[in-house]
Amino acid sequence: LGLISSHPAACNALVKYASANIKDIELDFIHQHAKGILASSPITYLQAAQLRGSLFQDSSTSDAISSVFTEFYIDHTGPLAVLEQYKKKG
Repeated sequence: LGLISSHPAACNALVKYASANIKDIELDFIHQHAKGILASSPITYLQAAQLRGSLFQDSSTSDAISSVFTEFYIDHTGPLAVLEQYKKKG
């Protein structure tokens, strides 16, 4: 079960659905399998997506750990506002 989303509430919903703790995500599993999972997607912009963040790039210049650059435009104003609310809650 996986999710590619820029929206913190969507990520939180997946964690709740899977009865998981977001702090227990196996980053090694993601590192090993993300490229193959994206390549097998029926969605073409995911097949061509670039994996970014410190998990995939030795010299990552962002604070991201695991992200997918799809070149699919998304206005992040709403998701960033929600992320700030999650950060305030702890």
